[in-house]
This record gives sequence, C-alpha cells and structure tokens, in this order.
Amino acid sequence: MNRQEKLSLTEHIKTRLQSSEGIFLVGVQGLTVEQSEKLRRGVRAQGGSVKIVKNTLLKRAVADIQDMSQFADKFRNQIAVITAEKNATAVAKTVQDLAKEFETMHVVAGMFERSIIDSNKFSFIASLPSHEVLIARIAGALKAPLSRIAFVLATHASQAENQNS
Repeated sequence: MNRQEKLSLTEHIKTRLQSSEGIFLVGVQGLTVEQSEKLRRGVRAQGGSVKIVKNTLLKRAVADIQDMSQFADKFRNQIAVITAEKNATAVAKTVQDLAKEFETMHVVAGMFERSIIDSNKFSFIASLPSHEVLIARIAGALKAPLSRIAFVLATHASQAENQNS
C-alpha cells in the first residue's frame, strides 16, 4: 500500500468514525476467514460496516477527532473497527452474539452517542431492544390508560341509559 492509498484510507476511516452513532473496537486476532466473513455479513445486514486496518492507520485517523484520541491506547493486536451510522443497538447485538459464538473474538471498547464505553456497557447496549420494539412499548403504554377511560365511559353511559329506561 503506497502513501497516497494510506492517506485515502485514513480519511475514509475518519469520515466513517465522525458520522457514526456507534463505534465498536473488537479484537479479531485468531478469527478464520469464514468467521470474519460471517462477522462482516452480520454487521452489514444491520446497517453497519467492519474495517480491519493497521493500528498505525487507526491512530492517525483518530488523532484529529475530538474525544477519540483516548482510543489510541486500545489499538493493540488485531482490531476491527465496527461502525453503525444508524441502529447501533442492533449492530451491537449482532457483534455480541458472534462474540459468544467465536471464542477468539472479544469487544475491547467502543463509543456510543459520543461517550466512550467499556465491554460491560457494550453488553448493556447490546441487550437493549430495537428501536421499533421500544416505540411499540411506548405506544402500548400510552394506549392502555386511554382504553380504560373509554371502557369506564362506555360502562357509565350504558348504566345511565339503563336507569333512564
């Protein structure tokens, strides 16, 4: 890889990192090609992307980004940078499921909504339900009291009608 390609790749990584809702650093040393491809397909299916690049290029990419220079000490061994522009919880869940399946893969650290997270917080984020499920739960919670009010009013109206008859 020549100098121009390295600069281009560094700029591409920097752009992805700045535009992502969730960034997860995953240790992938020892993964087979099939496992790596399964990781890429799973993350891509959830709207994320996986980049495995040299640690020196990662350090250069995060050096100019505010709040990300703290990641530089995490770049040891072979690291995959997983980014999620949208629906970071679904990407995190996929990564966590695959980490359980692949013994050599582990979550090193991450950034979620511009806050640095460790592997414990990553597990919590991965356990959250999807955006659609949360909206459905909120809608159900809002609908329940309205349904009760409608039932009480209907019951009261029928009792009043029976008394008038």
